[in-house]
Amino acid sequence: MLNYSPSMLLPVNVIRADELDKAKLLAHLSVELDEYKLLNARNQILGSENEVYLVYQMDRSDPITFAVTTDYTRITHSKEIIIYYPERIEDLELFKTVLQRIVSILSEDQDNNYIILKIRDSLENLTVVAESIGFMKDGIFISNQFLEGEFTFYSVYIYKLI
Repeated sequence: MLNYSPSMLLPVNVIRADELDKAKLLAHLSVELDEYKLLNARNQILGSENEVYLVYQMDRSDPITFAVTTDYTRITHSKEIIIYYPERIEDLELFKTVLQRIVSILSEDQDNNYIILKIRDSLENLTVVAESIGFMKDGIFISNQFLEGEFTFYSVYIYKLI
């Protein structure tokens, strides 16, 4: 997955990954990630209840990024969107397009009432984009998942489906 300059980003396609796509994605990530991050990504990608979406630039064969949707256990009838490497999406319009397309896909399931999105607080520009399409800040999530003694703060956003 490469960093693309804003002029190169659009148009994009968001597609649901099949098993072959997931295997290719994991092979690609095994080159980029350390062992712990790869294990975490593998668990998310291969989770039986999770859906994986690949984000492609129309004229490229490698995905720009990917997203996983999973049940959000703290609120019934809700899904969480986990976008990997959002900092690589330098163009805010691209992030908005990707987010809107995933929200549209999730809204097709009549069993979903809410969509949850966590955005690292250091990526403030992405929070503006999420709010512009209807996400509302709902809380803060603090993570120490990499056990480095550093805490990462995320804003939790919620989108209510009508």
